[in-house]
Amino acid sequence: MPSLNFLRQLVDKCPSLLLQPNLNGEIPLHIAATNGHSAIVKFLIERTKLPQDEDLEKNLEATRVRQMLTMRDDQGNTALHKAARYGQVEVLRELMKALNSHHHYFSIFSANKSGETPLYIAAIEKYPLFVAELLHTCNSTSMPYGGPHGRTALHAAVMAGYKRTTEILLKEKMHLAKETDDKRRTPLHYAAHLGRRPIAKLLLETDASAAYMTDEETGTTALHMAAWRGHLGVMEDIITYCPGCRDIVDKNGRNYLHFAIVALEATQFMILIKGYINSEEISLRNLLHQKDVNGSTPLDVINFGPTHLRVKSTIYAASYLKAHGFGRLVYGISDPKMEKLVQEMLKEIGDKAEVAGVPVHNSFRECFVGKDDEATGEKIEILNKAADTHLLVATLVATVTFTAAFTVPGGYKSEQGTATLSRDSAFKAFIITDTLAFVFSLLAIALHFTVASESRKLVQLLLKHIQMADYLTCLAMAAMVIAFSTGTYAVLESSSGFAIAACSLGISFFAGLIIVTFNSRPVIRPLDY
Repeated sequence: MPSLNFLRQLVDKCPSLLLQPNLNGEIPLHIAATNGHSAIVKFLIERTKLPQDEDLEKNLEATRVRQMLTMRDDQGNTALHKAARYGQVEVLRELMKALNSHHHYFSIFSANKSGETPLYIAAIEKYPLFVAELLHTCNSTSMPYGGPHGRTALHAAVMAGYKRTTEILLKEKMHLAKETDDKRRTPLHYAAHLGRRPIAKLLLETDASAAYMTDEETGTTALHMAAWRGHLGVMEDIITYCPGCRDIVDKNGRNYLHFAIVALEATQFMILIKGYINSEEISLRNLLHQKDVNGSTPLDVINFGPTHLRVKSTIYAASYLKAHGFGRLVYGISDPKMEKLVQEMLKEIGDKAEVAGVPVHNSFRECFVGKDDEATGEKIEILNKAADTHLLVATLVATVTFTAAFTVPGGYKSEQGTATLSRDSAFKAFIITDTLAFVFSLLAIALHFTVASESRKLVQLLLKHIQMADYLTCLAMAAMVIAFSTGTYAVLESSSGFAIAACSLGISFFAGLIIVTFNSRPVIRPLDY
């Protein structure tokens, strides 16, 4: 930190430097506030109080202090904005002392050129202590709290994901729970979309009626937003506090199930769907059959959206739905018109829906293969070629391990037909690892067949299945190497040195694999969109 003595001498020789801005419009007070030099902030304020000319009247003291405290840089930031940006609590205290002794200059609390007030900045930058100190030392009821796009400091706290800041703001300014931004979205909308479950629960406990408020653009509630991002926990909390939210539809007549079914993973989807299938309330079961303005229901979204593939790839989910009369969702039905409507709906939501720059779940933007989608077709073709190669590898591993299981090391006892080395530990390890390799390779083959049998493919899901199959193939190869090494050891066990050497050479496969992994690019990489 610069020497106060040096600063004192400098200012004594040239008092005008106190208010002299740099190229960014910053005066010394701005720099000191940014870097948290509270002692220098105090000195600069005290020095400004002193008369700069003998002819100046003492009543100009307050004017000079006000000028310093309210001066703004090129971005419209005062020293208080600077302190808030970096959470400089000690600087805040010095600034508040100056304000309290020279009346409140509320222009210091107003927004900068980006529309950010000091309170908003402290909240978005995750400084709960600064927020608490600012509200405590000032009149919190009249404190400006706005931010860009009509957001409040509470919106900022939710975006930052800081529960403590949210608690402080709700304690001092409870009405902010229902304050909306330019799109009429409450902090609960933000918490639901961003998946801030503890914060969402806190907001619901403060004022649950915010859950019934809809945004201006699409008419969606916080429940809709939690649904289109796949945040099952937030959805459950909102429904617990506000059961009536389930019946609210957006401007297109869609209830939250239209969105949740697309965004949820297969296991989460089953948790949700089982609750409705087993429900005795007719109104809840009817949600699955509720039509939007285009006539599509959540069941149609299941059948013609990405959920179709996720459910089909999950044996338990498929069996459960079939047992409860939803077999058509498992095996699919032909309805080109409805399929087109659902896909257009998903694309529209995926392209437009967002909160604070965060888009909806990736499933809404996944591409379906169509006749007119050349780019997607090329991606599918690349993946299919890679899948064919990987399928061949998995098949070879399955063939080799199957053969090895019946041509065991050491041969058989001719009279009994049992393996000669059946009591040997190395032989037992060989049998176990060979079996694992066979099972893993068969699972990989099954995954490849699942992908190949589906005519409506999603690029991301296809890539995910191929990568999973590759992972299983790698496990099969690793198990096969261990089986080879243990089988070799079992045969050569009588010559321990030679057996250990042969076994070590086999295990060296893993060292080579590590080297290859770190020095080469993967065959399949995530595709750009």
